[in-house]
Amino acid sequence: MAAKKAQRRTPEEEFAFRAKVTRLGLMYVVEVPESVSKAVAIRGYVPVAGTLQGSTPLRASLIPRGDGCHRILLNGAVRGAAGIEAGDRVALAIHVDREPRGATIPDDVAAALRDEGVLETFESLAPGKKMHIIHWVDEAVHEETRAKRVARVVEVALGEREKRLDREIARATRGRRA
Repeated sequence: MAAKKAQRRTPEEEFAFRAKVTRLGLMYVVEVPESVSKAVAIRGYVPVAGTLQGSTPLRASLIPRGDGCHRILLNGAVRGAAGIEAGDRVALAIHVDREPRGATIPDDVAAALRDEGVLETFESLAPGKKMHIIHWVDEAVHEETRAKRVARVVEVALGEREKRLDREIARATRGRRA
């Protein structure tokens, strides 16, 4: 393995380790030690925060490798700020990021969604999709444009709720046939 055994530094799930930056296709990655993946004990994508090289802030996700372990992608901005490149050994200190990710829903959007009973549906959308939609609403220059966009957001949330209800009905129907 390309990393030393991870050391648990605090009871708040903080892990420190050193690993080599490698290229994986177009991406730059750090393989997370097996001991860290096991200690995190969460399969799939895991949001993490911490530091790279002791001072560069890092917010990323542990990405599953398929063998019970994870890797971290290092984007260009993080690599540039830390002054690292492929082949360098880096020091990471990470912890599971429990802070909510994504943008805050503006009051007018939240009120419109609440009025239609789809605020919870909107909140359950993928963080990236929510951020994209909220950014789209926020970049409206005129109030009339913003109002139209808020109405469109409500339509999207209603459509998503309908799609989810259709899936539940289909599952229930399949269950009766079996």
